[in-house]
Amino acid sequence: MTADTLRLMLVLGLPQAGGQRLRRCLELCGAPAISSEPLAKLHAASLEAAGTDGLSIRSLPARWYGSDAAAGLQQQLLDVLQGCLPNQGLRVLQLPGQERLLPLWKQTLAALPISTSFVLVLRHPLEVAESLSRQSGCSRDRGLLIWLQSMLAMEAATRGEERLVLEQERLSWDPDGVLDQLERHFHLQLPERSHERLLLWEQEEQAQRHNPWSAERSDVPQSVEGSPLLQMALELHQWLQAEARGETRQRLMPDVICQQLAWAEALYGRTLAEELQQRRQAERDLSQLNRSRLLRLRRWLRRDLSQAS
Repeated sequence: MTADTLRLMLVLGLPQAGGQRLRRCLELCGAPAISSEPLAKLHAASLEAAGTDGLSIRSLPARWYGSDAAAGLQQQLLDVLQGCLPNQGLRVLQLPGQERLLPLWKQTLAALPISTSFVLVLRHPLEVAESLSRQSGCSRDRGLLIWLQSMLAMEAATRGEERLVLEQERLSWDPDGVLDQLERHFHLQLPERSHERLLLWEQEEQAQRHNPWSAERSDVPQSVEGSPLLQMALELHQWLQAEARGETRQRLMPDVICQQLAWAEALYGRTLAEELQQRRQAERDLSQLNRSRLLRLRRWLRRDLSQAS
């Protein structure tokens, strides 16, 4: 990358994985985030057009990227990006659910005179599943499936690219080490990194932890009783953790997990359908009970009125 080239760093991961913490840290150290309402709206519309979102339990079929809809969205993304990206410097881009459309983003960014790198934010799947459960009430297995689909999508789309896996937990206790690793891996220097900037970031983090509405527990849940989804999630987490730490690992593990996930998706889909059917039946039963109660009340009122007259 030359001095007059824009370098764009995509921070990927579920909101529950803590990527916004890294984004804020990078902002304070001189890597501003791209903030564009038209870009955010177009990205949300793109997810909707593809029939997916950041919390989907289904992977997006590869054939969709060859569709006319994808081609039209790519041109729209290109037009909006050209209007909101600077000509040079270091910038960060983080959008919810971006990993679900990453091949489309890569094709679009490849048409621009920029250098792109990817940061995969890694958090323990059980922590993410617990966070999703607190926020939306979904089951642990559904949360694990969301985590799996998110991580598998970003891993597959960034394989062979300039990427770095960062452990979210390490950012809490060793932010200097995380920034050292990032600068060394991407051969860059954060222009405003300083001890004072990191102190400011830590103060903001401390304020967030004291806010009861935004506090997130970081403990791994104690109950780790097995399920196929949990086993796959733990294997993928261990594999990505090894990459983050520069350790050796089985090269094709994510592909194996994708194959295992195919039948698990079908099983979970049936379970979800059964839960939906049971809920609808319960709603019908409740409605029938309410009608019966209303009918008895009307009969009682008529009888009471006739006796009074």
